Amino acid sequence: MSEFDKGIKVGDLVVTYKRGFFRVEKVERRFYNQDDLDYGGYRNYDPPIKLGDERESVITCRYVANTDAFFSKKKSNNVFTDISIVHVTPVKQFMTGEIRRAEEALSRIREVARLLEV
Repeated sequence: MSEFDKGIKVGDLVVTYKRGFFRVEKVERRFYNQDDLDYGGYRNYDPPIKLGDERESVITCRYVANTDAFFSKKKSNNVFTDISIVHVTPVKQFMTGEIRRAEEALSRIREVARLLEV
C-alpha cells in the first residue's frame, strides 16, 4: 500500500468524480518516469521530484450503484481505469460528511421553527 492510496484497497466502495458508487477492483502504484519529468510540469515542485519517486496510484473500479444507493442487480460492464486516487473518497468518509451536513441543515431548520413558535 502506498502513502498516496488513502487506505483504499481492492473491494472498497468509493465515490469518484463520476456519479454513483463504485467497487475498487485494482490499485496500481505509479512512479515518475522521464516523460513525466520532461513534459509534466513538475520542475518547480518543492521538494523537487526525482525519477522513480512514487506518485498517486491509479485505480480500476466498477459501477455498482447510483447516487440514491440503488444497487445494480446485474454485474455492470462500466469499468473505469486510470482514475487517479486523488479523485476517490471511501464511501464511509463520504457518507459521514453527508450526514454531518444533513444534521447541520436540520439543526438550522429546527432553530427557525423554534423562532416561529414565539
